[in-house]
This record gives sequence, structure tokens and C-alpha cells, in this order.
Amino acid sequence: MRDGATRPTSGRSRLRRVLPMASLFGLLLLASCGFRPASDLILVVRDGVMWTIHPDGTEKHQVGSATIVSAAWSPDHHQIVARGVARGGALDPGTAVRGAPDARADLYVTTVNGNSLLQITPQENGVLRGDAWWNPNGNRLLYTERFQPANGGFTAPLYVSSQADQPAGIARTGVSDAVTVPVQSPDGSRVAVIDSHGNVRLGPPGKSGDIIATAALATYASGHPGRILWQPRHDALVWAQAGSGGVVILRQALGSRAAALGMVPSLRDMAFSPDGSHLLLSTGTDFQVWDMRQPGHAVAQWTEGDAAALPWWSPGGGRVLVMTHTDISVVEIASGARTTLVTLAEPLADPVSPIGSWHPATAYPWSADGASAVFTGTPGAATSGAGVYVTPVGHAGPPRLIDAGTPALATWGSADPSTCFLIPA
Repeated sequence: MRDGATRPTSGRSRLRRVLPMASLFGLLLLASCGFRPASDLILVVRDGVMWTIHPDGTEKHQVGSATIVSAAWSPDHHQIVARGVARGGALDPGTAVRGAPDARADLYVTTVNGNSLLQITPQENGVLRGDAWWNPNGNRLLYTERFQPANGGFTAPLYVSSQADQPAGIARTGVSDAVTVPVQSPDGSRVAVIDSHGNVRLGPPGKSGDIIATAALATYASGHPGRILWQPRHDALVWAQAGSGGVVILRQALGSRAAALGMVPSLRDMAFSPDGSHLLLSTGTDFQVWDMRQPGHAVAQWTEGDAAALPWWSPGGGRVLVMTHTDISVVEIASGARTTLVTLAEPLADPVSPIGSWHPATAYPWSADGASAVFTGTPGAATSGAGVYVTPVGHAGPPRLIDAGTPALATWGSADPSTCFLIPA
């Protein structure tokens, strides 16, 4: 790990720096202690406040109040990790295609009821933090930190792996050698990284892992960061390397040698289906879906003119929801048919701040049954204005407004980071 990656501090001194709830994060409005079912709840963040709401717009329930700019469900839908800007700072909200910028902020974990709050980061001045994302089992988090050296400016992002149940950073460690977005194993015991020499390393968080492959791309030609995927339901990694005339996608079952899956002319990002059976790739001009039983040949393919288009696999893996700056559509993998669900009356605008870091998209729009999706904005056919909307997918019906206003975030669930594209922040 590079010097100063996590500014290690003793557990005793960190414990002394656990802050009272009201002093740094504002007041957490406590919910009643009664059980609230979590599987169908949508999480919303707006104007620094966080709440849950049912998809029919009922039982709106505040679970956090402070300068919250982002949040993400845990995989079991019973916990929430939130990022709150420290000391009353303001921050432009993100959009579906771009996250809120890195900022002087702290990370917190709370329950779906909002009846507990745990700050999992130490209080440190001059540190920018980004959003956090869960590993598939929900026992660890990854997030970015950037430090301000004495000569000004900020360092490149450093990656931190943290438990979700310990205060003030006493159970966190820097991810060694990572120069681009790393990936944790489903149980969080291992992390795969690409180092500065293009080596793929695998080992426990906080230690320099063993080199298992070489010549991995840390940056794609489009300027997007290279990355490693952990294939769901398999102990295997997927990454890319430069090839003659394009980008080669490789897969390595751990304990075996890497094998080429196929080639694309260029690569912007890639993500597995939830069961690991298909791989979605973006070349910057189109999307391709490969069947992992016969990779290298697209079983579905469609043109995409918006370079920032962001896709999400449906829970069952049979569809892909695609959000651009102007509309939301769904693609049926079996037929390749693409249907526009919503045209946005006001195209999404990216924040003007420069990109500080990238991370997997932490918001997930699909309902658990794959029949509906949540989004924020103003549909072109709506007269109700901006707000949180739920739209049917695969059956007729207009989107319905469930909460009016201009939210920064609405998310229905959580997805394995290897099934999500990266978003800039």
C-alpha cells in the first residue's frame, strides 16, 4: 500500500474520536421500534434528508436527517450506508448517470427503521470521501478517500475496505496496490486489484496480494477506468487487456490460467448478469451481451448514442434497463427488442465539477419482481412535475408519481458491484 493510504490511527485514539450523533451528522430522527418490512421499500434522498417509502407512495418514513448526499441499501435490504457532508457543507447532488462529487464527508450505517446510527469513518480533516458500496454478502464496504498534501491539491483516490458494524474506522484497512476500482470476493475475505504495472493481484484486504496475471488494462481508451469483475456464483475473475486491433476480455477461474473470452473494438465498461451467465459490454457506441457458455459472440446488441448511458440488469437477468440523459428504456435480451419506457421532459444534467473518482452504481432501480422500476425526474407526459416515479416494465401503464420534489436519489435495492457499471463522481 502506498504511504499514507489510510492514515492509520490506533484503535484507542479512534474510539476517543467517535462523535456524538448531533455534533457532526445532525439529528437522526428515530423511528418507532416496530418492525417494518424492507423488501418493497424505496429509499429516497432529497435536500440532505433520507427516508423510505412504499411504491404506492404510502408510509413515508424518515430514517436520517443531516446533509446526506448519497445512500445505498445493503444486500439484505435491512441496512443503509449513507454519506453525510461534514460540518454543514453543501454539495451538488448527483444524477442517475453521475454520482455526487467526493467531499469532506463521513460514512454512516443505519437500519431500515432508522433507530440506530453508526459512524464507520474516523474524523479527519482534509480528507475527501466518496460513496460506499457493499460486497455481495453485505458484511464489508468499499469507498474512496483522497488526502490533501502540504503542497495543496488532493491525491489520487485510495480505496478503503471497512466492516459495516464497527465505529470510527477501527475495522477498516487500505486496499494495497489498487490504482483503479478493486473488487471484493462475495464474503469480503479477498480483494482483487490492478496495480501500477498492470498486474492482477489477489489477497486479503490490507495486504499486497499474489500476482495471478499480468498486462491488465487500468484505463480504457474512452478514459473510463479499467476494472476487475468477480463472476457471480463462480470463483473467477474477468478483466481486459490490449489486443491486436481491439480489447481482449479474459476470464480466470482461480487456481487456473486465464483464457480469452473474445474481443471488442473498444471498451467503456462491462458487468455480469446477476447469475453470472451473461456479460454486458459497452464499446462506447453500442452494447453487447455475451452468453458465457459461448462468449465473444453477441446474443443481443443495440446501438447507443449517449456515451454516459447507464444500464442495470433486471433481478432475473432477462432484461436490461438503460437510462440516458433524455430517456429510460428496457431491452429484452432474448429478442433484442428495445422499448422506451419514459422520455424525460427535462434532460438530466451532469454536475460541472471535475471527476474525482469512480465507483459502481450504488442505486438500483428495479423492483424485486422485475415488474417495475423507480426513477427521478420529470416524465415528458407528466403534468405533476419533478419527483420520484414508479413505472411499469413489461406491461402497459404510465409512470406514477409517489413523492413530489427534486430528489437526489431513489433506489429500490442493492446489486452486486460486478453487475453494475461504474459512475463518475
